[in-house]
Amino acid sequence: MSLCVYGILHFLVDGVGAVTVFTIVSRDPSLGVSRLLLVYGLISFAARPFMGLLVDVRAQSRVAALFGSLLVALAPVVFANRPLTAAIALGMGNALFHVGAGSICFRLKPGCAGPSGLFAAPGAVGVAVGALIGVGASNQLWVALVAIPLVAAVILFLPEPLRETQSRPAGLHSSEVPVLSVLISIALLSFFGLALRYSWQSTPSLAMGMVAAVAIGRASGGLLADQFGWRLIALGGPALAVPLLVGGGANVACGVLGVALLNLALPVASTSVFSRMQDYPAFSFGLVSLALIAGGLPSITGIVPPLAPASVGVLAVPVAWSGLFLAFSRPFNGRWIKVGGAGAALLLSPHRAYADVVSSPLGSGSAFADFVVGTVVILIVSGLSWMALRAIRARRK
Repeated sequence: MSLCVYGILHFLVDGVGAVTVFTIVSRDPSLGVSRLLLVYGLISFAARPFMGLLVDVRAQSRVAALFGSLLVALAPVVFANRPLTAAIALGMGNALFHVGAGSICFRLKPGCAGPSGLFAAPGAVGVAVGALIGVGASNQLWVALVAIPLVAAVILFLPEPLRETQSRPAGLHSSEVPVLSVLISIALLSFFGLALRYSWQSTPSLAMGMVAAVAIGRASGGLLADQFGWRLIALGGPALAVPLLVGGGANVACGVLGVALLNLALPVASTSVFSRMQDYPAFSFGLVSLALIAGGLPSITGIVPPLAPASVGVLAVPVAWSGLFLAFSRPFNGRWIKVGGAGAALLLSPHRAYADVVSSPLGSGSAFADFVVGTVVILIVSGLSWMALRAIRARRK
């Protein structure tokens, strides 16, 4: 029941954000889709570690999910005539919802990746559907005002999972290397995935096929990993995906199947970070999000041009590199869950869904300035987040 409610809310929250941003740009192109997406994306993703840490310290995951979803529903109405303010409010609400709901889904079934994938899948569909609606400038605000509060109200009657205190691998809290290895892998693979573009993605129906592949891969990846082993799915999916993505330029089926295989590993990537930081589930969700935006920033700002289909072969480099971290893995609850290669599943972030819908590049004349600003924000958030976490840990010892 909990997973169903949070999944529906995930679809609605991400969909409303996409509808609002693209409706604003469709009605007034002078505002620039790149700049609004950058503001919305940076706040939504980069703010998650801070908000997640606050949620963990206060132990208020349900409150964060509820308040965040309501803020997303109200922002387009309250700030209807202030596009930038609306994007900021949407980003904050989006961040709050994700760290709250994400941390709860992590804890629904400890030691399993299934809930993480089932929670992630609806978000990709919501972003794509919302972007398509927004491009048509058909902003149906009443849907958000009615649907989100109705679904969010159910949260009040759902129990919040207890925080797990099960045993962890030795040295879990003494070193951040295992977590950093996964996050670096996520960032690298996010970069290559967002830079990859197929010419046929400008066709809306085919673009939606890619989105469906993302959702199916994410939803089934965790379940398959729990059934057949995390290492098999986390490394096997990306390994099989690379040759299919290479041929995706000429064959749509190859590209779509390759995307689905990549996304099989998403639950392993996110849950592997959580497994190393079980006292901080919301913060761990925020760190995964921060790695995503860090890797995708060059493509989001337009400073890096789209890669030709043949260039996707370079994906093999970061996949192989991240796979080296498998040598430093150790079992946890009988599963090999610290897998660097799992970051491949995060190639298709919500911003990729935006790129699938919009045929023109997201970059602008100020792409470099946007990139610099985004990089500075991400570096500051990264440094302050780790400093805050270490300070809290030291105070608790």
